[in-house]
Amino acid sequence: DFDFTSPEDRSPGPKIPPLSDYTVRWTGRIAARNTETYTFYAAADDGVRVWINHKLIIDDWTAHSLKQFSSRFTFKAGVQYVFKCEYLETNGGGALVYLYWESPHQPKQFVPEDAFFYPLPSDEEELTDDKAPY
Repeated sequence: DFDFTSPEDRSPGPKIPPLSDYTVRWTGRIAARNTETYTFYAAADDGVRVWINHKLIIDDWTAHSLKQFSSRFTFKAGVQYVFKCEYLETNGGGALVYLYWESPHQPKQFVPEDAFFYPLPSDEEELTDDKAPY
């Protein structure tokens, strides 16, 4: 859950001027507590893409005000899956991206930090093979 619109946090990094166009990529691994299908929700002001285990589950790479997208992914409890999320900010204005999930045993919430893990050394090379259709 990132909000780059507050006055003290107008960009994702000190070398990126406020209100400029940029992209952000988060990579690592993700695991769920339960073996079941989770619904992911990505809400973003501009573009967002989410891959889990090399499957593009959310794909919107356009400029727009805050919109929510959803998709499903079935987890096995405790198994770490390769994860990548990309965010696009363009045309100034709002700069927000949120990632939620829910399942039959998990109420809708931001994906918690303890669901994410550092990537393995081989993950970065594997993730370069993840391409969006355009």
